[in-house]
Parts: sequence; structure tokens; C-alpha cells
Amino acid sequence: MLTPASFAKAKDFIARTGRPLERTRFKFHFEQGSATDVIAELAKFQNSDGGFATYLESDSRWTGSSPNGTRVALRILTDVKAPPQDQRVQAAVKYLLSTFDESTGTWRALPKEANTAPHAPWWHVHEDTGKC
Repeated sequence: MLTPASFAKAKDFIARTGRPLERTRFKFHFEQGSATDVIAELAKFQNSDGGFATYLESDSRWTGSSPNGTRVALRILTDVKAPPQDQRVQAAVKYLLSTFDESTGTWRALPKEANTAPHAPWWHVHEDTGKC
């Protein structure tokens, strides 16, 4: 548990440096903020294919869709109790179904194109395996 002073510092840091998404998530969790506001901010990360941008996860700046970005988005949608019939949830599920690799029974966390964006070494997609 944070002390009141530490909590105030954390709140100030998020207010000064956080993206609008982080700020609305903070308000939702700690200041009775709106789930609708969180969902609206999160929607800015959703691409036309229904997937979410990888840069939702801070160690990659890939703006294209990925199963990893979509995983992060679905976690946020779960946290704010977005209903399963929400259009963003439905589009994300369709994206995941379309990117599932039947031959391996898995998703690839990122597409190879994600290597063109700045990323942490553990998110580098290897040419030979297609895995991070």
C-alpha cells in the first residue's frame, strides 16, 4: 500500500506524463472515473481490421494491429467491464479469430512488419521463426 504522499506523487506523474488513456484509466480506478471515457480513449488504438495497435504495450511502437496489442486492449476492456456485445470487443474477437494460426495452434505476438518500429529486443520478430 502506498503512503498518501507516494500516491500523490504517482498521481502527479501520471497527470504530467501519461497518455490520455493512462489518465482516464487512473481516474476510473481511483477517482470514480467513467468506463465510457476509458473505452473512448482505448478506441483510438483500434485499427480498421479490429485489432489494436501494439504500442498499447510500452515496449513496442508498432502502430499496426497485433495479437499482443489486442490482448492488452481486451485486458483494459475487461477491467472496465465492457460488455461482450460492445463493438470494440466484437471487432477484437473477430481480429483474433482471423489471425489465429491453425498450424501451430497459437497467435504470433507481432507481425514481422513490427520490426520496422522501435521496440525492445524481446519484441524483435525473428525472420527464421516468425517468433519474438
